Amino acid sequence: MKLYPFIYKLHKWFSIIVGIQLLLWVLSGLYMTAVPISYVHGDHLRDKSIPEVMNFSSLPGEIRPVLTELGQTEVVDVRLFQRQGSAVYQVKTTATSMLIAADTGAVIANLEQPQAIEIAQQAYQGNGGVVSAVEITSYEEVPEIKGRKLPIWQVNFDDWVNTSLYVSNTEAKVITARSDIWRVFDFLWMLHIMDYDEREDFNNPLVIFMASAGIFMVLSGAVLLINGMQRRGISYFK
Repeated sequence: MKLYPFIYKLHKWFSIIVGIQLLLWVLSGLYMTAVPISYVHGDHLRDKSIPEVMNFSSLPGEIRPVLTELGQTEVVDVRLFQRQGSAVYQVKTTATSMLIAADTGAVIANLEQPQAIEIAQQAYQGNGGVVSAVEITSYEEVPEIKGRKLPIWQVNFDDWVNTSLYVSNTEAKVITARSDIWRVFDFLWMLHIMDYDEREDFNNPLVIFMASAGIFMVLSGAVLLINGMQRRGISYFK
């Protein structure tokens, strides 16, 4: 029956095509893991120096007296935004960061727990209730918000995915949400990139080793396949 030789020959050619594609995938994966992500982002190609101090006389008149009274005159950034319906200046100096009300010039204090809970409840779209609210001051307490500006309020709900809403002390609004759905994804991501500590390093030796091993397996498999067929006296391209 001539069908089987045709299927066998088709299988060989498909093996070659799939093998080439797999080799290309592993090579591209090796490149992405071996080259530091900072180079991929081009961080080495742009200036990331500390911002220059702003001209104090050019700052808004509402905030200059406050800064002078606090002894904070080396300002590097000023941002005007809305916070709970009121205009607020976020002022960053070389030493600290603060909020100043645009209408009164008063320094705004950080959020208290009841305010954080109220903001989280207004933003929450689930069916659970608040079970706790904790002010986070260290990434070690809650690694899942690493990189966010601290302190920050974590407001937890008792829904089926254990939702946590994170309320910014500065902006007085929910800036990110976490749930068991995200936490499972984060765990699988850790397994995928094989960074069992920080979960963000694409350049760790385990990934580079596994990608290199994959290339070796593809190439050695091709050699074994060709050698086996030659030993049986079969022409590979016939």
